[in-house]
Amino acid sequence: MKLTALLQKLVHQDPGVISARTVLRMATMGGATCLGWSDEIGSLEVGKRADLIIINPWLPNTVTFGDPVASLVYSATQENVETVVVNGRFIMKNRLFAELDVADILVCAQREGTALRSRSGLA
Repeated sequence: MKLTALLQKLVHQDPGVISARTVLRMATMGGATCLGWSDEIGSLEVGKRADLIIINPWLPNTVTFGDPVASLVYSATQENVETVVVNGRFIMKNRLFAELDVADILVCAQREGTALRSRSGLA
């Protein structure tokens, strides 16, 4: 979202050409509309898939006493993401993966990386 907003400001040489609220709308409802999925996703409504994130706004990069939407668009990073819900299911809750064993994933990644390195002749 930040990149979208900054590029529009640069291209148009106008810092007010696009608002943070417009960028957020583009990233949610706008994306769903472009994909032809606005009846399924893009906003929180009864009958639509519940895909959402919960962010922690109380980190140094996003604490604001101004516009919380601008803070989200321009300052939030992956570090602010506390919870991820996809189609109504918790994928990550309180920064912990709900259904994944991270240790197993890391062991598998290391094993596959070693095998790939061996096949490439770099080992």
